[in-house]
Amino acid sequence: MAESRYLNTPILRNEQMFGTQQDYIGIKSDVDNGVISTFQYMTKPLDRLDILANRFYSDGRYWWIIALTNDIGWGLQVPAGTILRIPHTSDSITDRL
Repeated sequence: MAESRYLNTPILRNEQMFGTQQDYIGIKSDVDNGVISTFQYMTKPLDRLDILANRFYSDGRYWWIIALTNDIGWGLQVPAGTILRIPHTSDSITDRL
């Protein structure tokens, strides 16, 4: 029998999870209701979410913030001319997790 790749993964014991579905629903609701302030950005050719996250947050790993606030599923590329809502700071999102 093959070993599980999760065999040596630590088990979370304090019953707290990072980034649960409830967190994401709450963040999306706060964006929609204006609790988290955003600005609009129209994408240009060759824009990707990770590149935009690097431009606006100085860290491309925050691409998921832009995806979350714009109902973008899995994927980093968006068509040119797409209007995105970009939260003013990444802290406004990450502080809620």
